[in-house]
Amino acid sequence: MNTIPGRKPSRKVGASYARQMYRGRKAASRRDSRRETPNRTSVAFIERYRDVTQNRARLESLIVASRHMLELTPDWDDEGAVGYLESTWERAVRFISEITAPSISGTMRSVALPKITPGPEGSIDIRWKEQRRTLLVNFPADDRLAPDFFGSDRGVDSIKGTLDLSSQNLWLLIWLTR
Repeated sequence: MNTIPGRKPSRKVGASYARQMYRGRKAASRRDSRRETPNRTSVAFIERYRDVTQNRARLESLIVASRHMLELTPDWDDEGAVGYLESTWERAVRFISEITAPSISGTMRSVALPKITPGPEGSIDIRWKEQRRTLLVNFPADDRLAPDFFGSDRGVDSIKGTLDLSSQNLWLLIWLTR
């Protein structure tokens, strides 16, 4: 006598019901196997996640490596250069972290990571170089002064001005990658 598992044995199961159950399990098995194999969308997501993770790690190592300039003493270049303040470095690093976040997370077009270099008179320079354009943002040692920027497109197009750090300034990266 055929019975349904988990039910009382008194209930009979016909051949057509057994076929439906078999087909249902087979279809469910096919659905489950399709879920286990990654599709193009999930592979793209995994690759993007890996890229985001690698880009964050690169940004963190760039920031950690740039911290060396805080150890430079006055006249470190034998030309009378002054040392660098941690508050200036922190403003520059915060700016880089905020402005590159959309690019790193993949919500905005990818941008190369900048170089963080010592600038004149205790200021810190941040330099981006893309295929066609370059951008320099200079953070002065005096925290009361706003950072200046200059961007160039090999003499064809250029921008310059002063940044308002209370806004995101993403337009700079949009200009840089245009």
